[in-house]
Amino acid sequence: MNKNTIEQPWHSFVFDIKNRRFVGKFDAMYKLESMKKFDSWNQLKIDDEKKFSIFFIKKKNFKRIIDFGCGKGTLAKRIKNKKNLVTAVDISKEAIKLAKQKNKNKVKFLLIKKNQSIKNLLKIKKKIDLIICVEVLSYIKKWKKYIAEFSKIANNLYVALSLPHRPIGYVKNFVQLEKELTKHYKIEYRRTTKSKIKIYYCINKLKIIK
Repeated sequence: MNKNTIEQPWHSFVFDIKNRRFVGKFDAMYKLESMKKFDSWNQLKIDDEKKFSIFFIKKKNFKRIIDFGCGKGTLAKRIKNKKNLVTAVDISKEAIKLAKQKNKNKVKFLLIKKNQSIKNLLKIKKKIDLIICVEVLSYIKKWKKYIAEFSKIANNLYVALSLPHRPIGYVKNFVQLEKELTKHYKIEYRRTTKSKIKIYYCINKLKIIK
């Protein structure tokens, strides 16, 4: 974490900053939100990254979408419409509970276990048009494995990620991230937002069976 970054209430549930290690107590963090009145990672706020992501994804008119690491489901709810199928998964039971509230667009929210195959969880038989990973890969130890799995089931991948100075999470730099992405995908579009979040829209190098 950057030395100039103001520590937020949710930081201690995610990282042990003193010992520089990942903690990942997401259920405890979400449970405490209503009591301490904070919004983890400002998930409910529609910032510049979310505005762009919503606009970009809607413009593409994808029919079958997976939001991987959906948190409280803000993005999934915003991109859902009558013509698409959006499934959103997260490792936190408490996050999924919160996501299911005010779910008028009927996004399908599911709990995924640690290191669980998304293909097995969703029993995927038809190709997925798009998998979304927004601010999640740094919290997954086997993130490279998931990118490889995504390439076997999805034609397109949308990644948004910010990295602080000397990251504690599992993705250490953008060179490392891009190296893994380009093993399986062609980076069709990239963008850096005003808040220094990098966005990648990637097209699968393989032909996925419809």
